[in-house]
Amino acid sequence: MFNKKKSGFYYSVILIIIFLFLNSCKSVYIPNAVNAPFLTEKKQGAGAVCFGTSYLDGQAAYSFAKNFAAMMNFSYWHMNRDSSRFHRHFILEGGGGYYTKLNDLWVFDVYACFGIGNSKIEEYGEELMKVKGNYTKVFVQPSIGIISGSFEGGFSLRSNYVYFTNFSIYNSVFSNPSQYYIEPVITGKAGFGKIKFTAQLGCSLPFGSTAFNTTYDYQNIIFNLGVCYKFYYPPKKVGKSVRHHRDYLGL
Repeated sequence: MFNKKKSGFYYSVILIIIFLFLNSCKSVYIPNAVNAPFLTEKKQGAGAVCFGTSYLDGQAAYSFAKNFAAMMNFSYWHMNRDSSRFHRHFILEGGGGYYTKLNDLWVFDVYACFGIGNSKIEEYGEELMKVKGNYTKVFVQPSIGIISGSFEGGFSLRSNYVYFTNFSIYNSVFSNPSQYYIEPVITGKAGFGKIKFTAQLGCSLPFGSTAFNTTYDYQNIIFNLGVCYKFYYPPKKVGKSVRHHRDYLGL
């Protein structure tokens, strides 16, 4: 049966997402989704695909040793609409970190990563706008989360340093700008088994001597929806059948 309240909520979410996308089309720095894998054991992995203010994001993490894990993320979008607006951005980053279980429910981790990115924006109308830049980024990201059956969730605080190796507006080259960002986010994951739906909400706040006075535009909001998958590889040996492990991996 048609539910007006639920339909109104869904339409509101869609309108908010559209507004955020339109706003980010003019941003040279668009923060990608924060990877919060909440790993708890050795040989555990997590992957996610999401879509939001940073457009398409992919995330992966794997605990290659007890209390230590590797992480890799990417973000990408290419839009060319009616030959009047062009926007492209790309981010690739990777690194490693430390994780530990505080008790049966709570987990803490911290990751340090290095990344590269580039953006290019062109708009043709009453005013011509052409902006492009390549940058590197370094960040440290502590998180604390809770894992309880069908739900995982937590808080992450990513501290970014973004440095443009080259930057130009209307083909005029500017001195390479740099900026620190603090990016707090809340992540929630709900589902059954290995697959969960995920939602993330946060913000990106510049700080330092040039805060709120950057040469370029940046995206303030971080909002993403997606799906995540957590697994063990190789499968845990707990005396169960090979068929059980194949089912766990979805083979």
